[in-house]
Amino acid sequence: MVFWVGFFTLYAWRVFIPVVWDIDWFVPVASPLWGQPIKWRETSTMTAAILVHVAAGSVMMGCGLLQFDATLRHRHKWLHRLVGKVYVASGILCIGSLYVLRQVVGQGLDKEPPLSMQLFIDVCAISWVCCTGLALWYIKQRQFSLHQQWITRSFVVACVPLVQR
Repeated sequence: MVFWVGFFTLYAWRVFIPVVWDIDWFVPVASPLWGQPIKWRETSTMTAAILVHVAAGSVMMGCGLLQFDATLRHRHKWLHRLVGKVYVASGILCIGSLYVLRQVVGQGLDKEPPLSMQLFIDVCAISWVCCTGLALWYIKQRQFSLHQQWITRSFVVACVPLVQR
């Protein structure tokens, strides 16, 4: 899992080089990102949204993977807490930027994005917020086992869009 999350994160960083936006890296119909670079250039808001989304998502994935390290959790609890806070903050930024992109994701070269893609985004975002919220609530209650279960679910939900591509 670490390999694939790392690979996808590095692959996603290509959006930081707008010159490569002219190369369509996605398979028509099979990928919801096919034709998206054209949309990302339409406004500065769209450009900023995709850059924030990839940056925040990369930080989120990295932090999520670090949280599985038992040594970090047990020997460096302060670092575990800090990385957890960064995970939550970057997740919120990632979802916030996604709602700007939501209006074009999956659109390809059509006029309107498919409703199924917008619902997929909504379900994933709501699921992540619920899982993360429950994990935070359980850690405040000092129920470590339940916290670990819910934060693991949160990370799995965060990985769903990676697999979907």
